[in-house]
Amino acid sequence: MADTKLSQLTLKTGNMVASDLVEITEGGNTTKSVTGTKILGFVSASITGITTSQANAITANTAKTGITSGQANAITANTAKVTNATHSGEVTGATSLTIANAVVDEANLKVSNNPTNGYVLTAQSGNAGGLTWGDGSTITSTGALNSGSITSGFGTINNGASTITTTGVITGGTVEATTDTAAGDNAAMGYTAAEGLILTGQGSSNDVTIKNDADATVMSIPTGTRNVSITAGDLTAAGNLFTPTGNLRVQNGTVSAPSMSFNNYSNMGMYARNSSTMAFSAGGNRIMEINSTSFWVDSIKPLTGTDTLSIYLGGTGSSNELDDYEEGTWTPAVGYAGGSPSTGYAAQLGNYVKIGNMVTANLYIVTNAHSAGTGQLSISGFPFTAKPDNTYHSGTIGYMQGIAGGATTNTIISFLSGNTTAMAIKSTNNSAVGNIAFTDATHIMVNITYQTA
Repeated sequence: MADTKLSQLTLKTGNMVASDLVEITEGGNTTKSVTGTKILGFVSASITGITTSQANAITANTAKTGITSGQANAITANTAKVTNATHSGEVTGATSLTIANAVVDEANLKVSNNPTNGYVLTAQSGNAGGLTWGDGSTITSTGALNSGSITSGFGTINNGASTITTTGVITGGTVEATTDTAAGDNAAMGYTAAEGLILTGQGSSNDVTIKNDADATVMSIPTGTRNVSITAGDLTAAGNLFTPTGNLRVQNGTVSAPSMSFNNYSNMGMYARNSSTMAFSAGGNRIMEINSTSFWVDSIKPLTGTDTLSIYLGGTGSSNELDDYEEGTWTPAVGYAGGSPSTGYAAQLGNYVKIGNMVTANLYIVTNAHSAGTGQLSISGFPFTAKPDNTYHSGTIGYMQGIAGGATTNTIISFLSGNTTAMAIKSTNNSAVGNIAFTDATHIMVNITYQTA
């Protein structure tokens, strides 16, 4: 037969062995029989003698008609599948399957739903193909995430008690702790229902340090202590600073920069003057001081001209009230009951001190011209009116010369009558009181203490 006209090859049922005979038939007539050895050798070598269309016909014979079941099994067992083929079912085999360009796109995957950008494939055994596109919220555990980003569409990550480690920055919304920290934590944030937010750390200098955006330390807790240090700046409180069991301690301060001062008046407040003295300053000046044995005040003044200031000594009644202190000067003048003389003065001085209702007044007069009057001599102009009662307030003449009238050897007396501001001056010889007069060169010094109204 012609080697290009092979139309039918009949094989023996079962596996071929070398002793089997194979009949080759053409046109219904047996033309040749050969042994299985030759056929096996022919099959294992290059197949020649058939046209390309005949080879394609053999490839297209997907139903595998005209061949035995053993031959069909042999074709099925051809796991190498070295030629391209279209498969409608699963692809199986004992060796690797090579795919051109190593690409399998989503259109060729068997997935139960259509994908959305950002979704991930998850295993769903009840769905067609066993795979389902999802938003990632169903992922409940992870292995290592070595690089890349976890976006908002990734959903919840629950890695149980495992640690999530990163060398980068974790950013996002709120970070909420749910358990307490431990003493060995280097830098931890925790929470308990009783304590709320907990910050725990441990460093060689500080356990906790708070810095500003310039990387400058604002506040710190020194290592192993309960102290809080504010490095530089102010502690501002809209409410009260309250220390229920401890002490509030400040620096000693100075008179110009007291340790406890006011926001707009830094030179006014309280400071420690020394180890046993607490002082107060205003405007940079010391105004009051208290120590273990005494109390010192620079001055006590009414706040305004209409205010009054009182001190109670030895009690709280009105009789214990000291409500006035005053000192000043006044001008004494010579007069007579029968008319005012014409007097010239070489000296005309007076001063006083008033404490409460007690007045102590001093006067000094020197005349250089004088026309005598008549009647009782008096010196007027005392700064306060004597107490209005029937008593007299006697004065003391410390020095006197150049007088006229009366016995110059008599005793000269002076006194203030109640409800007056003029002192009477007389002479007495223990039996009578007479009038005296000044001359052109009279000198007199008088001191008197009296009660005022």
